[in-house]
Amino acid sequence: MGAGATHLQLAGAAILDGKMVSRKSLASVFREQGILFGYRHPRSSATDCVFSVFQMTNETVNIWTHLLPSGYFLWKLFTLLFAWDVWNDPFTWPFLTYMATCCLYPLASTFAHTFSTMSSQARHICYFFDYGALALYSLGSAIAYAAYVFPEEWIGSTFHHCYIFVAVLNTVLSTSLSCYSRYGGGAVASTGPHGARPPPEFAMPPNLVEQWFSTFLML
Repeated sequence: MGAGATHLQLAGAAILDGKMVSRKSLASVFREQGILFGYRHPRSSATDCVFSVFQMTNETVNIWTHLLPSGYFLWKLFTLLFAWDVWNDPFTWPFLTYMATCCLYPLASTFAHTFSTMSSQARHICYFFDYGALALYSLGSAIAYAAYVFPEEWIGSTFHHCYIFVAVLNTVLSTSLSCYSRYGGGAVASTGPHGARPPPEFAMPPNLVEQWFSTFLML
């Protein structure tokens, strides 16, 4: 209890102090093109990450521009759930699926931008979820389109029957390829600017899942 309270106090003090990490001291996996300052420590704890939401960092705008819309979409989704007889009206199901993905992808992006500085592996995993949620949003859009606004002359056609299947395939492939491409710079991510190695605590740990993606794409 005492240790937890002390950590919260230190995290709060860090917010007030506004201390950030120099871009030059970071491994390239943590650096963003065109962003020169405002970087959080690449070994932040979960508590530090949560506190940083209320601090002006290079991720503050990203976090809040996803967090606020996700709250709005959640409110709209629950409003519809209470207003409609969703259990007995299958016509509403595609729209509710679409609304659920509208809530999911900004929430996943909020999560990714908030906790991506816990470690380099955590950063990759956070953005894997971000890519997956965005791909699911495209699937939700396809489901709603097929159910409500598909061109009348195409309804019942082969294209109509294959539309959702293709959308699912696109979701799986786009997520897998996006995640795999994130490891394309793994070979250079362990070095700092001008080839200099960053401090050990800032360096990128060995790639642990690249082989999994390679195997998956070869299936």
